[in-house]
Amino acid sequence: MYDWTIDGMLRAGFSKKMADYLHGLWKQEKESGLWAEEDLEWAHARGFLAESAVAYNLKEAEHIEDYLSDYEYYRIWPLNSWERIWINDKLTLKYMLAGTKYDRYMPKYFYYKTEDRLMPLMDCPEDCRHSSADAVALLVEREKKVACKPCNGALSVGFFELSYENETFYINGEVCGKEELRSFVEKHPNYIYTEYFVPSTQLGEIFPLIHTIRVLAIKDGEEKSKIAGGYLRFGTKDSGHANYMNSNSATVFAYDVKIDTESGRFSEGKAVYIDRIEDMPYHPDTNVLVEGTIDLWEEARDMVIGITEYLGLCEYMGFDICFTNKGVKIMEINSHSGIKHLQMRKPLLEEEWCRTYFAKKIEALDRLTSEEITKRNQLMR
Repeated sequence: MYDWTIDGMLRAGFSKKMADYLHGLWKQEKESGLWAEEDLEWAHARGFLAESAVAYNLKEAEHIEDYLSDYEYYRIWPLNSWERIWINDKLTLKYMLAGTKYDRYMPKYFYYKTEDRLMPLMDCPEDCRHSSADAVALLVEREKKVACKPCNGALSVGFFELSYENETFYINGEVCGKEELRSFVEKHPNYIYTEYFVPSTQLGEIFPLIHTIRVLAIKDGEEKSKIAGGYLRFGTKDSGHANYMNSNSATVFAYDVKIDTESGRFSEGKAVYIDRIEDMPYHPDTNVLVEGTIDLWEEARDMVIGITEYLGLCEYMGFDICFTNKGVKIMEINSHSGIKHLQMRKPLLEEEWCRTYFAKKIEALDRLTSEEITKRNQLMR
């Protein structure tokens, strides 16, 4: 039986950070009215949130034990040691890969906005390399489109598209003047300004804004890095400039697609609501059949494995990659990415090597002394 109270989680070895987070999700779904009480009890008794149990169709699953539970996944955070700082924010990752053979897979980085100034970065054009807010306007005029996002964030929160067309500036498609653009820059510290991605012709025909492919890679000690799973997601007209919708109501869905991480074959589009999954083989806005094999997939796989080996002290990495008109690109790498959408397509514990990896992490927590548990409760980053 799982104890979903904060005190119970702390006794089980959770960090206070993750205990608070998971307890909040547990409480939110109990109060949502979306599930019958018996369904909530069934899922929670097995360590799963109700929304995960629905996404995995757990009541019909032949092998529930193949699915890593939400309770255990949040309990074993952090899977990476202190070296997770190498990937936890976009700017550090950029510098970690700069000058390596993997540098070409990163977007161009133009500026970073500190609390008090705009700092030109390595890919900033020479004539834009000054620290006034007007430099961004000059850059946007030159590039036509620039992406702007928090240096460390999640779920596509805070993403902006800055653009210039017909002598007019736009923020997320809304007209703005130079003064408004200057104000925007000043009001968004800890933001980076990067190359704007345009999807490859193949994937752009499905939806014109950039997609994301999440690929989970694991390096277990001396073993060669392996890919544990992945999925493809597309934006919709409702998701705006982001391609992820946090499905926290019965009327909002994310659009997910199965991908074979060996071959790059994709198919079986689904609308993922918080309380149900609906088959949707055609994109809901463009009505294009979402099916095919991704061009350059072998190169993308080699890149993921290569970077996982190169940053080998980070043993657990969730890559967000895309396929653009300039080739394969990395959006970011996550140190503890969500697993619901991954396990919808392939249970993480289905393969023996992956089951063993997670089992070792759980068993290590079960052996902790009370003093070690107290110390672990205090982990914040």
